[in-house]
Amino acid sequence: MPKNPKNFNVDNMRVVKIMSGSLLGSKVVQGMVFGREQDGIIKKVSGVKVAVFTCTLDIAQTETKGTALLKNADGMLNFMCSEEQPLERILKEIADSGIRVIIAGSSVGDLALHYLNRFNIVLSKSDLRRVARVVNATPLTRVGTPTPEEASYVDIFEMTEIGGDRVTVLRQLAPGEDGHQSRAEKTRTAAIMLRGAMANHFDYLERAIEAATRMIQTAN
Repeated sequence: MPKNPKNFNVDNMRVVKIMSGSLLGSKVVQGMVFGREQDGIIKKVSGVKVAVFTCTLDIAQTETKGTALLKNADGMLNFMCSEEQPLERILKEIADSGIRVIIAGSSVGDLALHYLNRFNIVLSKSDLRRVARVVNATPLTRVGTPTPEEASYVDIFEMTEIGGDRVTVLRQLAPGEDGHQSRAEKTRTAAIMLRGAMANHFDYLERAIEAATRMIQTAN
């Protein structure tokens, strides 16, 4: 809740339903929770720089079709390297700038994922609008190294298992929480993780929460 209740934004709250446990196991996360596993082999990082991309992370495709004449295996190897090297160079520059988490809103090619894993960068595809609000980063429409103003920080980004479901948690810590010194800006976005055993019960609880938050907004 902001200092001035009139500035309360219902869109800053998201409900995530996890089919396991009881309602008493529900909790609020200052950040976001995605009901899916993140891509890549890195499953947890903390206190790192993050960049948000709305464009495709893959080898650039030309608008016109072309024909390449390959006479031997060396020609094939050189042709493949000529396509792969520019993408590798760009992603390496992103890694060298300190970025360790990339949030992508579009498709990510297998080759790009290979290089991201090599450079120890976490990749996740999710709702960019809310994620950008959580980490206070600028969504980029180009593939390249973000400027200091465009990048931001995230305190904890991890894949965890809750009641048999794998979820991705993006969390910003409060000052002094868990003994960490946060470099991220305080977020006003929160996720309510509902736990339960019946789908119809989840729907009832979600409607109740939405009605309550809209009453807060209307009352103010």
